[in-house]
Amino acid sequence: MHVNVFRNYLVDTLGEHRKMHLLKVPEEIDSLLYSCLPLFSAYQLEERMRLILNMLEGITDAVKERVLDLMNRYYHGLGSHDVFGAKQLREIALILILQALGRTRTSMPLFGQVVSAMRTLEYAIPEPVIVGDSNWIKDYFAFLINPGTGAWEFWRTDIHGTKGFPMTVWDEWMNGSKREPSWDYM
Repeated sequence: MHVNVFRNYLVDTLGEHRKMHLLKVPEEIDSLLYSCLPLFSAYQLEERMRLILNMLEGITDAVKERVLDLMNRYYHGLGSHDVFGAKQLREIALILILQALGRTRTSMPLFGQVVSAMRTLEYAIPEPVIVGDSNWIKDYFAFLINPGTGAWEFWRTDIHGTKGFPMTVWDEWMNGSKREPSWDYM
């Protein structure tokens, strides 16, 4: 099943529930898909972790082996039906690396390195085109391909583009159908 077919099924199904009318169901689903895709089977976790570790700068071979040992201890016995997403893979990688290092902070940009490695390996959604700071806490404006619709859209994201939300409330200004109040974007 293609992602957009699944997304539309969810939008239709959730939209039928009375309490769901308060939520922006399509936008919430698109945001979730953006942070979680692609999905992969649990049996692929060790290989993905190994490939990510090999791309990180400043991580010694001893730390890499410790990460894999910790992963096998914590995630041993996962069934073939277990599924992970990009967000979970990133969080598992970061947690295990920090645990293997024995600290909660590093001088290296670990988060950015893990995100970059995941994108290079196609374990995460491609990087958005960040076009500006929103002046909102932790939000940046970006253009990206919506994984739920396949459309090129204007979103707000974090600085790394790992989570985001469609800016559909601005569609009428972005497409020129509404011109009042007058304002510009740069």
